[in-house]
Amino acid sequence: MQIRVIESESWNWYRVGEIFTVRDAHKYGDIGVQVHKNSKGVSPDVVQHGHYEFV
Repeated sequence: MQIRVIESESWNWYRVGEIFTVRDAHKYGDIGVQVHKNSKGVSPDVVQHGHYEFV
C-alpha cells in the first residue's frame, strides 16, 4: 500500500507530491500512518491524517 502526500506544513518532514510505502497503517492510527522515509525501507516515520491519499 502506498500514499501520496497532498498537504504539508512547514514543520513536517515530508513534502507535497512525495510517495511513500505504508509500513503500518494501524500502529499510529490516531495520528496518521507509519511509512518508510526512503526507498531503502529504513527510518520509519508518520504522515498525518489529512495530509495524504492512497494510491
